[in-house]
Amino acid sequence: MSALRPLKAGVSREEARMQSFVLSALGSFFAIVMVYALYICSAEYCKSHKAMAECWWLKDARSFRFVIRNMSGSTNLTDIRFRVWMRTIIPSAEGISVKTLVDAEVESGERLLLPRRQDLPLLCFRFEQADSAVALLITDKRGAVLRNFAVPSDLNYLMFEYTARTRHWYLFKHEISRIYALPQYKQIGGERRNVFTEYLLALQSGPERQAKSVLKFAEEVTVTV
Repeated sequence: MSALRPLKAGVSREEARMQSFVLSALGSFFAIVMVYALYICSAEYCKSHKAMAECWWLKDARSFRFVIRNMSGSTNLTDIRFRVWMRTIIPSAEGISVKTLVDAEVESGERLLLPRRQDLPLLCFRFEQADSAVALLITDKRGAVLRNFAVPSDLNYLMFEYTARTRHWYLFKHEISRIYALPQYKQIGGERRNVFTEYLLALQSGPERQAKSVLKFAEEVTVTV
């Protein structure tokens, strides 16, 4: 009987090692799941709350301001880079089987740090109509004209692209990239309407308000520790 005791003790130690391994593996698994869940929650929060863009008409400034919002943000935004361009889409044809995107740059820039309680204008602008032509006037923050562009009748979008970094929960760092578009034409009630002349020009004679015809084309939110 005494000869069997070491065998039982050996089996017991093996079982203890196996239990320890299983518990360690389960602990690591749940830790990874928890961190991944926090990643997802943090990224989803940033998608709808951090570095969002809006377009506003400011009556006293006599211009629209397309801005990255950080007025209500709880943290700073850093490493901001942006570009604005006009895009014309040439449909596919017999010799070219894909659409061709023709872009003409309007503005670009960067900002190292955007403190909380501030917004960053990517573009200040307004429209002006003479006869049947429409001009895009680029202005400063007070409405003084800096440059102007003729708006072709076949122009599809005024595009805005930017990337910014922020921090969430003092742990996760996020890089947020987004593309927005202001369409010249939009289907309303089954009819093709000119947003620039029928909507935005009308806003320019009214009080301060947000322009609602801005479309989000794409976004990417990445998370690092």
